[in-house]
Amino acid sequence: MKIDKENSDDLGFALSALACQAITIDEFKEWVGFVIGNFQYPEEFVDLLDAQFIVDACKAIPFTPTLADREAIEKALYGVAYSRFSGLFDASVPEPAAREALSQRGDVLDRFRETFPFIIP
Repeated sequence: MKIDKENSDDLGFALSALACQAITIDEFKEWVGFVIGNFQYPEEFVDLLDAQFIVDACKAIPFTPTLADREAIEKALYGVAYSRFSGLFDASVPEPAAREALSQRGDVLDRFRETFPFIIP
C-alpha cells in the first residue's frame, strides 16, 4: 500500500468506509496508525490522527483521494455498516438495498477485510 496523490484509492476507500459508517472515527485512526507503521504515506497523513470527524480528515489531506467505482463501492459499504452497527445516522442507502449491494460485491467485503485487518465485520 502506498498513499500519495497519484495512488490514493486506499485512502479513498478508508474515507468512504468512514463516510458510510462502516467504520468509526477511532477505527479510521487505527487504520492511519497501521498505514504509518507499515507503508509509505504523505507527510500530512499524520494529521489524520487528530481528526474527530470525517470533515477533519478530508481537510487534512491536500488532495482529493480517488476511488474507482465509488458509487457502487459505497453502496456495498453501507451493507457492511448495517452488518456491523444498528441505527445508522442519515444513511443514504436503505438497508435492503445496501445488503443486496454487498452480496453482489463480495470484492468490497474482501477489500474491507484487507484494508482493516484489525476489524472483524
